Amino acid sequence: MAAFDSWESADYDAANRRMEPALPERKLLRAVLADAMDTLLKSTRARDRRTLKARCEALDWVVSRSHSETFAFESICETLGLDAGSLRARVLRTLDHRAHAAAAGD
Repeated sequence: MAAFDSWESADYDAANRRMEPALPERKLLRAVLADAMDTLLKSTRARDRRTLKARCEALDWVVSRSHSETFAFESICETLGLDAGSLRARVLRTLDHRAHAAAAGD
């Protein structure tokens, strides 16, 4: 869960403590969420096609308000006891901050 920045780790850790011992299904859901966060929050300067496509897909997943699938962002957050709206807002703020920082540094 390395890509979870400090602003997220408290919520994530609290969710983990509430669920212990974790069921295999919850571990899978946490892994899906962690993979999306890793994809979005790591390698923000990467410009290769594969990384950009993966980041776009992860961003589309995070901003979707769908509950219709088990692996929808909203469904995963609900199952893990996380506030999807709050997590979504923090991710978007972080991405915006990093984009501004990258633009200022270019």
